[in-house]
Amino acid sequence: MNINVISPLISFFYSDTETEQELIGYQEVDGVQQPVYEESPKLDYSHTVSLNELQQAVQAIADSSIMGYPERVWVKGEWNGHSYGFPLLQPAGTQDMPEVILDPYVFPDYKVGDTITYAGITCRVSAISDMKTSNITTEDIRAIPEDVRCYWVEFNYADFPTTAQAEQMQNLLKEQFPGYRELFMPETLDPLTAQFQFTTLAMTVLMLLAVLLNLCYAQMYQFRLRQHTFSVYRMCGARQSDVLGICLFESLLIAALCYVGTALAFHFCLRHTIAEWYEGADSLYTLRFYVLLGLAYLGFLLFMLMLPLFRFLRREVMTSEREATL
Repeated sequence: MNINVISPLISFFYSDTETEQELIGYQEVDGVQQPVYEESPKLDYSHTVSLNELQQAVQAIADSSIMGYPERVWVKGEWNGHSYGFPLLQPAGTQDMPEVILDPYVFPDYKVGDTITYAGITCRVSAISDMKTSNITTEDIRAIPEDVRCYWVEFNYADFPTTAQAEQMQNLLKEQFPGYRELFMPETLDPLTAQFQFTTLAMTVLMLLAVLLNLCYAQMYQFRLRQHTFSVYRMCGARQSDVLGICLFESLLIAALCYVGTALAFHFCLRHTIAEWYEGADSLYTLRFYVLLGLAYLGFLLFMLMLPLFRFLRREVMTSEREATL
């Protein structure tokens, strides 16, 4: 399942007078990795957000959003240069373990998949990196920090938001998190895009019907040319259902080969071109789309050939058979 993330970055404040040393990396000195610090304004925790306030805000957004209840709500954080994440809101019955990204110079004995315990909280090592990858700073790491000042909140939904849903989500975020300064929103499914998808599918069905009509006409023409051959099959003891099955199998085989070739050519040659001006092409033209369209294509062909073939075999082939026996 694809998870679409709506993430507001909550603003933070710096002190105008106090500074602190911030770890920015490591430098090798005489063969030894030494930490490198730089002076930066100290974070002002006078406007900290308590855990209860954070949970209440998240719950209010989840309850009010017309997108429905999110799959999960995550908070991503950083502690002494090590990133971690924990769920604030998750499906009932699940218990996700907090994740941490460790610095290889500080924790050389750990690898991805190991567990490590901070302040009595067990975390899973999700990556090994010396780069800071998140924007949360807390005084101590906990499964859910008591005070959070700068953090990402991720609302994970299974579907893309429409324009109306995106606008409502932005209003809810402004209401619950008035200090947020940046928002990541996945592509919205605006009415024009929805209309484009509907029109594309409708035109695909109409073109499919046109192709099927022409294919049925061509197949029936070929069968008429082989009318005497079918009569010989009947005279040799073949039942009408056997002859009908031969005709249908031949038609479906030809149609399936043509469809597979066309689908492969479209997928590898044209899909990327379409994706340049329509970003939803990659999510629309999936394997499921090709399979369902192919089954519909062959099903329509079978339905449209059954009746004319049955009448053709019943009338003209049997007439030729009687004429040959006279």
